[in-house]
Amino acid sequence: MNEVECTICRGRGYAHAYDVGRFTIVRCTNCRHLYVWPRPPMDEVQAIYRGSYFANPAFETTDDGAYYGYRDQAEDRPNVERRMDEILARAERYVAPGSLLDVGCGLGFMVGAAARRGWDAHGLDLNADAVAWATEHVSKQITVGTLAALDAPDGSFDCITLLDLIEHVADPRQELGPVARALRPGGVLVIVTPDAGSMVSRAFGSHWLEMKRAPEHLHFFSRHGLTRMLDTAGFDVVDMHSIGKITSVRTLLSDLKFYSRPFFTGVERVLDRVKLADRIVDVDPHTKVCLYARRRAD
Repeated sequence: MNEVECTICRGRGYAHAYDVGRFTIVRCTNCRHLYVWPRPPMDEVQAIYRGSYFANPAFETTDDGAYYGYRDQAEDRPNVERRMDEILARAERYVAPGSLLDVGCGLGFMVGAAARRGWDAHGLDLNADAVAWATEHVSKQITVGTLAALDAPDGSFDCITLLDLIEHVADPRQELGPVARALRPGGVLVIVTPDAGSMVSRAFGSHWLEMKRAPEHLHFFSRHGLTRMLDTAGFDVVDMHSIGKITSVRTLLSDLKFYSRPFFTGVERVLDRVKLADRIVDVDPHTKVCLYARRRAD
């Protein structure tokens, strides 16, 4: 375990906030940012994203120690792509379709949605299995790697998306350096991340599902904290909104089973009998934020 400074303000003062399983969430005493401390070694954290991350059998067994990733994201593809299309439509208010990079692209659904809207879309991800699947089923412009190691000239992209990514990295503020270099001045950065400052998130505390994902999630941002960090990195926030999930009722229940497997398994059986378990719903509990920021000119 390693001591880490606050990624927002670089302060080292903190106070205990929550216990989540064997992990502790602390709150910076200066800027109020929430993060996991002590920090697990990043090679252990990154091991979570390999193999079955995008089709995790723990959603059937509700093994609390393996609550990460997705029940079956490939199965959810049409619903995810619909949400990606909505994000892109909002981003296009601030930047015309050009070159786009989705960092942490997973199975590539943002890349596919962007390409259909006329973007020259590329993706990066650490999960080699996911990249192989995405290359076969979505786009040939998806590679294994990180933005810091990407061999591309500065200012190569008009839009960069970090969707459900910034909360996973060791130092989000440092991660924004390569983003700023790769994005042209005036280009737009889109971030989706859990909103730790929302009323629902604060009410649930350590029982909030996003927090139960520690150490997959290492940071828990408020809108204020995220805006402050982006300002430090040379970005001006131009828009933000809460963002929910388009998915089946069955997939929603697979998350809720981590609260009570017997109860929500029973609910699923009832809904199966009345043929509602596979109904597609759009649910927004206001626990995630989608933020759009423009890179300032040098």
